[in-house]
Amino acid sequence: DGVDLLVVVSSDGPTPFCKRECDERYADCMQFFTNRQLLFNVTRFDMTPAHSLVPRDEAARLARELRVVKDTDWPRILLRDPVVRYYDFRRGDIVRIERTHGGEPTTYYRIVVRE
Repeated sequence: DGVDLLVVVSSDGPTPFCKRECDERYADCMQFFTNRQLLFNVTRFDMTPAHSLVPRDEAARLARELRVVKDTDWPRILLRDPVVRYYDFRRGDIVRIERTHGGEPTTYYRIVVRE
C-alpha cells in the first residue's frame, strides 16, 4: 500500500478487533503506543545500552566473520522490544548493541524477529 510506518497512540491501547484487523493488513509497518509509553524515553535510561542499525553490507560481512549461515543462527531481539520500537528497526534488521562491563566495552549483535 506504499505505507512506510503507521503509529497509533491511544490512552488504553488497541482493542483486540483493531489489533487483529491491523495485523492482517499492516503487520510490518504499524506500531501501537499508549500515552504512558511515550512519556519515558527508553534510550535515555542509564541501564539501556546503545543500539544501532548495522547496514546491510556490513551485516553480510559480519555474518561471514561470525559464521552465521542463516538468519535463525543470529541471537534474536523481539520486534516488540521498547528500543526496537523506538528506533523503528524492522524484522530482519541486524542491531549492534554496545555495552560496557567494568569499563570494558563489549559488542553484541541481534536480529530483529517478530516473536
